[in-house]
Amino acid sequence: MALISPIVRLTLGLLLLTISLLLVGDLIGLVPDKQENQFKARVAIAETLAVQVSIDVAAGHIDESEQAMRLVQNRSEDIVSLGLRNKSQQLIFATGEHAKNWRSPANNRSTYSHLLLPIHDNAGRWGTLEIQFKSVDNFWGGLFQRQSIIGIILFVSVAGCLAYWLFLKRSLRELDPSSVVPDRVKNALDTLSEGLVILDQSGHILFTNSTFIRKTGFIGHDLTGIPLSTLAWNIANVSDDPSFVFPWKRLLTDHDDVETTPLSFTTKAKELLSFSVNVARIDDPKGNLVGAIVTFADLTELEQSHQDLARVLQKLKLSQTEIAKQNKELRQLASYDSLTGILNRRSLFEGLDLLINETREERGIFSCIMVDIDHFKLVNDRYGHATGDKAIKLMALTLTKMTRPEDLVGRYGGEEFCVVLKGMSKMHALEIAERIRRAVEDAEIRVGSSRLNFTASFGVSSYERGEVHAEEIIDKADKALYVAKETGRNKVVHWQDKQSSTDKQHEMPDLTNANVMRTEEGPKGQEMFLLARIEELENQLGEQRQRKHGKGIDKDGSASRAILLDRIQQNVIRFERTKTRMALLFMGTETITQVRSTWGYQAAEKLTRMTIKRLRTSLRSTDTVSRDDQPLLDISISKLSQNEFALLLTDIQSDEDITWIVQRLLSALKEPFILEGNDILVVPNFGVSSYPEDSDDPEILLANASAALLEARMLGQDNCIHFSEDIHKRSRKQLNLSANLQKAIKHDDLFMEYLPQIDIRNGRITGFEALLRWYHPELGMVDPAQFIALAERSGLISDIGRWVLNVACRQLKQWQSIPGQQGLTITVNFSQSQFNDTGLVDDILTAVKSADIACEHLVIDLTESSLSGNEARIVDTLQCLSDAGIRFALDDFGTGRSSLASLRDFSLDWVKIDRSFVSGFERNPLDTEIVTTVISMAHNLGLKVVAEGVADMKQLATLKKMNCDEVQGELFSKPLLKDQATRYLEDKTHIKDILQIGNRDYLNTSEPEENGLEGILNNADGATLVNFK
Repeated sequence: MALISPIVRLTLGLLLLTISLLLVGDLIGLVPDKQENQFKARVAIAETLAVQVSIDVAAGHIDESEQAMRLVQNRSEDIVSLGLRNKSQQLIFATGEHAKNWRSPANNRSTYSHLLLPIHDNAGRWGTLEIQFKSVDNFWGGLFQRQSIIGIILFVSVAGCLAYWLFLKRSLRELDPSSVVPDRVKNALDTLSEGLVILDQSGHILFTNSTFIRKTGFIGHDLTGIPLSTLAWNIANVSDDPSFVFPWKRLLTDHDDVETTPLSFTTKAKELLSFSVNVARIDDPKGNLVGAIVTFADLTELEQSHQDLARVLQKLKLSQTEIAKQNKELRQLASYDSLTGILNRRSLFEGLDLLINETREERGIFSCIMVDIDHFKLVNDRYGHATGDKAIKLMALTLTKMTRPEDLVGRYGGEEFCVVLKGMSKMHALEIAERIRRAVEDAEIRVGSSRLNFTASFGVSSYERGEVHAEEIIDKADKALYVAKETGRNKVVHWQDKQSSTDKQHEMPDLTNANVMRTEEGPKGQEMFLLARIEELENQLGEQRQRKHGKGIDKDGSASRAILLDRIQQNVIRFERTKTRMALLFMGTETITQVRSTWGYQAAEKLTRMTIKRLRTSLRSTDTVSRDDQPLLDISISKLSQNEFALLLTDIQSDEDITWIVQRLLSALKEPFILEGNDILVVPNFGVSSYPEDSDDPEILLANASAALLEARMLGQDNCIHFSEDIHKRSRKQLNLSANLQKAIKHDDLFMEYLPQIDIRNGRITGFEALLRWYHPELGMVDPAQFIALAERSGLISDIGRWVLNVACRQLKQWQSIPGQQGLTITVNFSQSQFNDTGLVDDILTAVKSADIACEHLVIDLTESSLSGNEARIVDTLQCLSDAGIRFALDDFGTGRSSLASLRDFSLDWVKIDRSFVSGFERNPLDTEIVTTVISMAHNLGLKVVAEGVADMKQLATLKKMNCDEVQGELFSKPLLKDQATRYLEDKTHIKDILQIGNRDYLNTSEPEENGLEGILNNADGATLVNFK
């Protein structure tokens, strides 16, 4: 958009208005008509001459008429020629080459330049007097004639343009709104790296700093008086909402605070700029809105970098998706048999090892079934390998359908299969094996147009007590299988040792060492013998449960996860038959992580085993999983990591079952554990996903339960959250944000801002508080509380903390090189997880030494949340830092419930009063009393007091009356970039102005004078607007 100076626009407007008035005056006859007057004069001359000629003709003196006509032509420059014709149109007399130049007008009617007048004698009309005058003035000739409207308009246009321009230039210079801004304020605003525009109440520009003019390409243009909204803003890039309203318009119209808004701008050179726009109010002393200050932070380069990174990240995401897909396929290939989809031999042994450990821990039982397809080689040889593969698949499908999800079903090799039945006694295992045998016998395979039946042999072994290995259990079942095959096939055989449990010599069995369950001819007496033997063994097992023993789970989470996924998958398949529900319960606790940081890995592992044992104990007895006449729930526990566990709940009837189990688990964990002579309370959180409501994919169910657990952790402790679509969206957002945060760390996209701390007595800047910031190209400025918490959960906080510490210390060193700033301090915030880092002391002292600053110039902000947890370790850490000279400030004092205990237990140098108390001075007199008491108490303890969030002069005056030492807040400055903070250090006139006004208010003297915008910028509230942010 081509901009025209306001002076030129006003000049053109006034000029057009004047010309319009002249034309209207001419239209209503106020301006003389020269052409009309000229014509009337010609008619008078012609009529007088015609009368004279008529008299001479009537008297017969035609020669006298000729003489009169010549005389008239000679005296009038306006007459070109004269002619006298008789009635027969014979030219009697002519002057001035009349015969050559005369052209008779149409219809013989006179015109402005050709007049025809009749000549009469005594007999009537004698002839005609012809007079030719000069042509009437044309446009260009009329420009230089007097009394010409065109000439008048031209004169007014030229003279008026110059006169109006000179007049308006002088008038606008006197009325220029920007001229009321003091030169020192203009100079300060021109030094900002951000563009700044001051608007009046209607949104017109009153002032622009040089940065805004330079960035937008309006060098040499005066933007004063132009509506800011009419500039070349690229609204399409900001919002697809047709009702989009510029942020300054929202503030000026609705009088509401406006958040930071991204805007795009197209310069005259067609360059697209990206700005982060902030808007602040300008109020008069009565609090009425009279204008706005708009700042434009140029984010073009940063956004371009983020766009480049986003493209790279998108490519990485596609690569990660493909890698995850391939990893899933590899895990499938590594854990499952490719032909049948059940566990392969490796995963089967891993699951069996885990099951053995769990069974020993629970003092339980399980059984193992080895299955072999009868005459499989014959099937392959006669019908081909394709038919053999069909038999293997049918066998695997039958085993899966006939067992439970928590059971292990795997392909042992070739035509052999293995089934491990958790919690199953010998009798139940034999019954299940017999049912499977019958199902296989009834199954059919289509071979062309015919049908093929096959059978299988089964060997069963049971675990009852003592030490045992997976190979030993499978070996016994395999020996029983051998007996079944040797005695006729298509039968079930259970293996029993006659040797002692310490005998390691295993001979080939004979039929006397095995119990055989026959299909048709098996005697009932043998079945009764089996039942009696089972009852005897179960009684022995009950006695063993009364004695203590146990060996903790010493496996990592990988095998447990594979088995858990298999159990989930089996339950999904089973759902088609039973139509029951399943729930996956994730339990997480940070207590184990804290123990690992305090006492080491072995102690954490011990606490993990104790936690799992207590969970199993609470769920082992019937009353923990069954109420009234509800059916018995089946629950299995898997360890995913050192501080995360998964509980698979099958046969769920309602959500109440899940809630009741969670309550039992919470009750079980209320009792502290005794570890290393200390009482340790494990505080859990739970995340729940359900089948079939949430998904039928085991991996997705795991991910959903994990997302719900993360949501529960964000709410605090002892929470249980059920997965929902909202949690899924937030989880995806958190994952994307976490990935972007890692990229931001690698590519230095994080940046620092610094908040000044002011000595309330003399206006001296005592130090800065370092604040971490992150600008995301899509989300804008990310809330520090959000990404700091994300960094803590994702383990990035230590790297970020070291980066912040080093940047802050190096920046302090640069500022201390400024004359008079050698005593400047820098304050850095630390989170609780950083205090759990054993290398924190070394990191801090290394950063101080590397920056070459004194330890006493570094201040660490402490909050009650950061001091919670392992208090003994934190006290030791703070003591080491204090001995080195590092100083401490207790932040947000008064917001916690143990602030006074913090004053007692920790070595502090400052107390920082939370902004909620400062802002409540006017609303709540109790806040004033509390702050007065805190300041007095802190001074008695030898501590300095810093008031946070000071926003207006009344708060400043109140704090000064209370003898507060230092203040920080928007009254003096918002957080600044390092270059802005440097300029802030070098020019303190604005601080002195604020303190002078504060002194006037404090002493109850006259109100500050106000003069237009200058008064607004320099009064108490206006001072908050002249910031470097």
